[in-house]
Amino acid sequence: MGLFKSAEEKRLEEKMLVKKAIGNIKRYIDKLETAKRKYIEEALTAKKQGIDSQYRLARSGLAMAVRQQQVAEQLLLHMELNQQTKDASEVTRDFVSGMNTLGKEINAQSARINVSRAQKNMRTAMAQSERVQENLEGFMDESEMLFGSVASDTGLESELDALIAREAGADAMDTSAMDAEIDAMLRKANNI
Repeated sequence: MGLFKSAEEKRLEEKMLVKKAIGNIKRYIDKLETAKRKYIEEALTAKKQGIDSQYRLARSGLAMAVRQQQVAEQLLLHMELNQQTKDASEVTRDFVSGMNTLGKEINAQSARINVSRAQKNMRTAMAQSERVQENLEGFMDESEMLFGSVASDTGLESELDALIAREAGADAMDTSAMDAEIDAMLRKANNI
């Protein structure tokens, strides 16, 4: 790496330092949480054994850990809020830069826009889309008629409707029982 860092290298280095600081604070908070549990256990043991001086010492350690944890949590919150502010500033900078670039591009593109050709292409595309939609609707209608005839040919419409109604009302029905019932109906339909 050269003697001078690029702006991007500096930005990445700063980001890593902030991330490291946040990680260190989080680890410290975790250690304090462990210390608090330890002091509570020690206080309970001392209380059971009737050792007042050890109880007071454990309670003091707990109080110190609680205060240090509060301070560490405030530090973490400050770091995260400042990071959020910095991120917002970067987003704003990127937004302004992007808008500037877009403005230049829009200006350049506006000079090359041929609205008449676009209108003609759009009309052609819409007409073609309508034809495809009409064909698709015809296909869907035909498919629906075919599937409807398959269901009506079995002679089991009422039994299938009853099965569906039971299923709608059953919250925890075993799917294997339903599968067996459907298989039985299909066998019955095939034997007709």
